Amino acid sequence: MIGLSLAFALFGLDAPVPLDKALSLGKHGANQYTRGADNISSSIATKYGTDKAYLAARLERDAPEIAAKLAEYPSVHAAARAAGIVKSKTPLDALRTAWRKASQEEREAFYSQLQHVDMWG
Repeated sequence: MIGLSLAFALFGLDAPVPLDKALSLGKHGANQYTRGADNISSSIATKYGTDKAYLAARLERDAPEIAAKLAEYPSVHAAARAAGIVKSKTPLDALRTAWRKASQEEREAFYSQLQHVDMWG
């Protein structure tokens, strides 16, 4: 019988996450259609998002090399951004969001203003 550590090394698997970390991260792979998932409870909100404890647990699970250097970052959020866990919105993302929210009149006014702007000069 192969030892667990040898099996993890042979198959390139990560070591199992300790129970306390797994509980702070919540379940992986559940959605609104998963049987038995508690989709109404407000306690679910603490199991994902930008909460400091959640991001620290995600860093330890998904980016242990960055989690080990956490003191070098100004915040847990900055470390999570460096690890790619938290995505930063670009100006283009802001434009797309504003465009979707704009009324037809606002879109027409914006478009007419663009006609008078030299975008390449």
